[in-house]
Amino acid sequence: MTPKLSVIIPVYNTEKYIKECVDSIINQTFKDYEIILVDDASTDGSGRICNEYAAKYDFIKVIHKEHGGPTHTRKAGLKEARGAYVSYIDSDDYIEPQMYDFLMDKLLKYNADIAICNILIKTENSRIPLYLDFKEGFYNKEKLKRDIYPNMLFSPMKNIPGIHPSLCNKVIRRSILENAIMDITDEIYFGEDGICTYPCMLDAKSVYITYDKFFYIYRQTGASISQKYDKRLLRKLPILISVFDTEFEKRNFDGRSQINCYAALQLMFSIRNELLYNKNKTLREKVKNLKEYISQPRFQEVLKTIRYENISKQVKYKIFLLRIKWIYLLYLQFYFKEKILLLKEKRNERPTA
Repeated sequence: MTPKLSVIIPVYNTEKYIKECVDSIINQTFKDYEIILVDDASTDGSGRICNEYAAKYDFIKVIHKEHGGPTHTRKAGLKEARGAYVSYIDSDDYIEPQMYDFLMDKLLKYNADIAICNILIKTENSRIPLYLDFKEGFYNKEKLKRDIYPNMLFSPMKNIPGIHPSLCNKVIRRSILENAIMDITDEIYFGEDGICTYPCMLDAKSVYITYDKFFYIYRQTGASISQKYDKRLLRKLPILISVFDTEFEKRNFDGRSQINCYAALQLMFSIRNELLYNKNKTLREKVKNLKEYISQPRFQEVLKTIRYENISKQVKYKIFLLRIKWIYLLYLQFYFKEKILLLKEKRNERPTA
């Protein structure tokens, strides 16, 4: 029998967390699903654990493939999916037992294309809810155009996307997902969720959005995540922006100003990563390279045409520093903010009397 829902779990070196992830799906109150585990050439015990689950449960399938990155891995899982709807879950996260019962009920009740729940960030010391900017309910195409699309990539209220880019807090009609992801280049590594999520939103005829349903638990292992240097971010960001431009143009959606705001935030994140965590270059070398990097025409457009009335004073100031290429001062901003955050983390870790 064909399942209503296909749950795809890309797996790469998460043997510490993958059992909790898969068990959280097995324990769902909604039962009409299949699970597809896609092992992206893990080098730890993740592949073995995947095989154990597939041998134990007939609704679980495992795919072992050569390492291709997140976009390639998601495509591989989608090719094997049979459900009318698809959900992705990262293998180091987990979900609440009622997530699919609730979201699938809304999808089937309204014949909607996408259902979205909220995300709870779980750290060692806290649980942080990520609220959406929109009221809970059913949005047809007219309401999507009026209420959602104008702030989808960037919310002036919070200086973050109005719709979180993650694919993992959403259940999406398979035909819409296939149209959005299968032609995307596998080079997309940075921002791979958003480049699929937002075209799906534009293609959808209707969406159901929750407000206070925090079904998806995103695991964040404290400072270890933010302090890890990733040399690919700067190299991949221009590809990401180019694909955004192309995909939005294909859909005749005038989202240039939103893309610029979104790109500015991603640019800031990438530059912070380079300045604080690249230990292979001196600060002087990094500043020189970054001045050349932001001189690219598309980045200059982002920095010069961004609508300043839509962003907070703090972000506005950092963008201003980028525009005039005062990278040293920007470094100091990042450096001292990082020190303050680390001090707060240490204070929270101290045992109470």
